[in-house]
Amino acid sequence: MLKHITAVGEVLFDIYGTKKVFGGAPFNFIYHINKFGINSDFVTAIGDDNDGNDISKFLQDQKISLEYVKILPSISTGKVMVRLNKDKMPEYHIKKDVAYDHIELTKQEIDKILTTSTMIYFGTLCQRNETSRNTILSLLSAKKMNFCDINIRQNFYTKEIVETSLQHTDILKISKDELNVVNNLCFGNNLSLNESVKRLQDKYDISYIAVTEGEDGARLFSRNEKVKNKPPKINVIDTLGAGDAYSAMLAIGIQENVSIEKINELAVLFAGDVCSFKGALPQSHEIYDNYREKILHD
Repeated sequence: MLKHITAVGEVLFDIYGTKKVFGGAPFNFIYHINKFGINSDFVTAIGDDNDGNDISKFLQDQKISLEYVKILPSISTGKVMVRLNKDKMPEYHIKKDVAYDHIELTKQEIDKILTTSTMIYFGTLCQRNETSRNTILSLLSAKKMNFCDINIRQNFYTKEIVETSLQHTDILKISKDELNVVNNLCFGNNLSLNESVKRLQDKYDISYIAVTEGEDGARLFSRNEKVKNKPPKINVIDTLGAGDAYSAMLAIGIQENVSIEKINELAVLFAGDVCSFKGALPQSHEIYDNYREKILHD
């Protein structure tokens, strides 16, 4: 079956003072997937407003399908106020009750997505509202490979949302800080990183768990192997979206049956290179051409 990755979740504008840039983990992820030339779809919702129009135009310009991008009247497009702290790490203030909280699909659309997709990517932020949460859960078929990117943001998560997501997960991407939160939610005691991963794999039957550690790189665990890679020193311009870049390379590598050593090495390198650009979405074709050859023609 031809590889086809579908992402479902938020697209929004990250606001830095007077500047706004496209954002949202599922959007950033599918942007990279599309740039790598992988067949893809994006399921989301935007408002019938100027921000929504800007997003729609950008998606068209990038040749990302609008088939499942819902335009909702009377509901604003998502926004996040972003501030970079002294370590150049982003801190977020996320607007409530926006378009991506109200994603809905028809049964015919759900059936079509499940027929064409080989992987479904989803997160937890977009599940803060019941409407979008039910839509996401309707796409998490046991016959597909489900990729969960845990998004612990402000108070927009619950134990139920996290546990239900993990129960449907084959591939989990989670930061080290988020792993501590999930560990407390699911197990309620202090465990080492390796112990937490083992418990999550065993309890929720997760095939792959990637733990990102910022400038220390990332660890990738399969059922029988584990690897750790640290990126080389680079000139960091902006860390926004680094985790989403890692996720995209991880998803492609697993679908292409690349070894976990190679996947993690390339995912860490790619995420690091993305940090050398302003914003989460490199416009350069060269970076994608370079990594495409490495991950798709290994």
